[in-house]
Amino acid sequence: MILSSLLRIIFFLACAFTTMPCQEFVQDENNYYLQCDSNNCANYLGSGKWMAYSSFNAQVGHLDDYRWEKLPVHTTSGRYEFPYVRPTPQHSPWNITMSIRGRNDASIVLCEGVNPFNSGCYWIILGGWPNLNRIGETNVIRKCVNGVPIKGFPKDECKTKRDQYKGWSLSEKEWKHASIHWSKSNESAELLVTVQGIQKPILHFVDRQYLDIKYVSFRSMNMELQWRVHEYQFWGTSSNGSSLISREFQPKSKNLCLSFFYSIPTAVGLSSTLTMQASNRAGLLQHLATFQNKQDDTINWKYAQVLTTREYWDYIKIMFTVHMEWEDQSITSDPRQYVFGVDSIRGCDPKGDVRTLKLQSYRSQVTGGDPPSCQLLQKSQLTLKPARPNLNSNSRN
Repeated sequence: MILSSLLRIIFFLACAFTTMPCQEFVQDENNYYLQCDSNNCANYLGSGKWMAYSSFNAQVGHLDDYRWEKLPVHTTSGRYEFPYVRPTPQHSPWNITMSIRGRNDASIVLCEGVNPFNSGCYWIILGGWPNLNRIGETNVIRKCVNGVPIKGFPKDECKTKRDQYKGWSLSEKEWKHASIHWSKSNESAELLVTVQGIQKPILHFVDRQYLDIKYVSFRSMNMELQWRVHEYQFWGTSSNGSSLISREFQPKSKNLCLSFFYSIPTAVGLSSTLTMQASNRAGLLQHLATFQNKQDDTINWKYAQVLTTREYWDYIKIMFTVHMEWEDQSITSDPRQYVFGVDSIRGCDPKGDVRTLKLQSYRSQVTGGDPPSCQLLQKSQLTLKPARPNLNSNSRN
């Protein structure tokens, strides 16, 4: 305890004398006795058809919370190469969300081969031509069947703008989100681009002679850009009535506080419910919370904290159970389309999450030395105060 206090004093003294502190969520391991993060769900067992889903394959929103801070930062130098190449999901539809920070000209390519210069690609340019448009940068989709140019102007059919939108810009002062949605059928493929701050897609292209996309890559033109790809895993299910069950543990105090993120599928005529319960060794259940989709709801991740109190806790398991019901029972759909998601399940301090300062040494011609994670997102969890249901109970099972 003395050593821990001394380390905290030294840490905050160090932060006081730095000019570039970077805020980051820090866990107190004594409080976070139950953990299930996107990449570490060893404490949980799936029941029914719960499984690890990729953010690329499921209809979930982008990260705008502390999980975003853990995404790696990729830097493109503006030297025309494509340093980041990743295989796309094998099954359609899929989504890729990126956070981009820099002045302009972000190039994203979806290609048939690993080399964008000699394989067929869809070429998406965000924040292009900043000095030519008074109303803002131009955003475009191009189709380049023979590959994108290494530098210079595109030629032949690659010159054609399949769709364009003027007025949405990048920024070197803050991160901007952009999401790419790809779906295909036997007849055609559809490419959509949505961006932060605009509800409808800004770019839309339907191709009846579509390319066989297998890779995604990005680069910047003549300047440095920073990128964060929202690639992560979470527990999810599309199976009605299935449960996600934790391994057994015993709360360390009479206050049981759990925090987590959840995503509930939404569709016209669909009622979705996520129920949270605690079960003791005798099999007795205690209801903890219920979360339902609303008429105007979205698929974005929602943050929840559940706090319940009893004088004594047996060893318990936590259960998340899902339920879906259509108003029209004849409706059938692809089960991958509607997915319940649960992520970052952990114990919490009833007084609130701890956030401290962390030193980072980082320099960039884009940010002028500002660590990239320090910039707040549009919806920051720094000020998030989740609603807590009144669940206090001193009764024993």
